[in-house]
Amino acid sequence: MNRRTLLAGLGSTAAASAAVGTGAFSAAQISGRETDISVVNDAQGLVGLVPNPEISGVELAGGELAIALDDHGVNVNSVYQFGHFSEEWTTNPPTQKPDESTFPITTADPTASQNGNFRSAFLVRNQTDNAKDVEMTFSVDEGASSPGGTLFLFEAHYDDGSTVQTDEIAYDNGSGSTVSMSIQGLGAGEDLGVSFLVDATDGAVGDGLAASLSVSAGAAATGGGGGTPGT
Repeated sequence: MNRRTLLAGLGSTAAASAAVGTGAFSAAQISGRETDISVVNDAQGLVGLVPNPEISGVELAGGELAIALDDHGVNVNSVYQFGHFSEEWTTNPPTQKPDESTFPITTADPTASQNGNFRSAFLVRNQTDNAKDVEMTFSVDEGASSPGGTLFLFEAHYDDGSTVQTDEIAYDNGSGSTVSMSIQGLGAGEDLGVSFLVDATDGAVGDGLAASLSVSAGAAATGGGGGTPGT
């Protein structure tokens, strides 16, 4: 079984950053805290995690996927979107989401674009010759977190635009602190895109989130996935 773990920290912001408008894509300099999501390498490499080079802060660092804002935190009254969401966000919106009058969510075919680059924050790629069942589990370390009103939401989608899940609230003020998502039969060479956002419009200076996202893969009970291999 392949297991990779992401460690996430939602940084606090300086008091001066509270004036930043709702929906701003911006980050404030902070001291002593950082937003940092890193992935532990897995020698087996059954499932690859591929970052989107066009999204700031999503990169390969030392052979590991990293989503990092270094020592920049997330501003209160701000929303940060990492990767495009599918068109289903519009037709079948989640029950909780940012106010689109102030922050319109960017939607498109998430894992492919005209220049051949995918638009998700990162891809989960089956690098084997056989179909795999993949499970993603997001867990919040409540003992090390004080998220306040911050909402963390993510979406998994195939490259044909269909989604595995559009309404996945990973954490919302103490509820939904553990979320699991199963993908049955991700075919050999197939990609699954993952995009996410952090909504701190109801957050406060000093809010913080410590969490892990585990991605595991095993032999598929069925063959084939929901889309075609991405680029």
